[in-house]
Amino acid sequence: PYRRGGHAMNNVDEVIDVVRAAPPDAILHGHHHGWFVTALETQRAGAPALIPILNCGTSGWSYHGPERTAGWLDIRLEAGQLLEVERHALGADGWSNQGRVWPPARRAS
Repeated sequence: PYRRGGHAMNNVDEVIDVVRAAPPDAILHGHHHGWFVTALETQRAGAPALIPILNCGTSGWSYHGPERTAGWLDIRLEAGQLLEVERHALGADGWSNQGRVWPPARRAS
């Protein structure tokens, strides 16, 4: 999303390089109004790893679309480690738990 007009970062590739060089446990993103959870692929201790990028969207905007409704993320940590993230959103019947959005579901092999 950072290469398109309007929300572009002039140095997005440099930012990604810095993040990959010293991978954080997660990136909390707060500008984009629609919620999303994605990940940046990297390496940790020589093994493939994912850095979750978490954006709750807007917490006070009552738009009636699933991606842009008011919401928040319940980020669960234990001993400084990211365990799980659940999405909560405002719907016609009030707040509801939309379920786990991190870690990604494991694919059957």
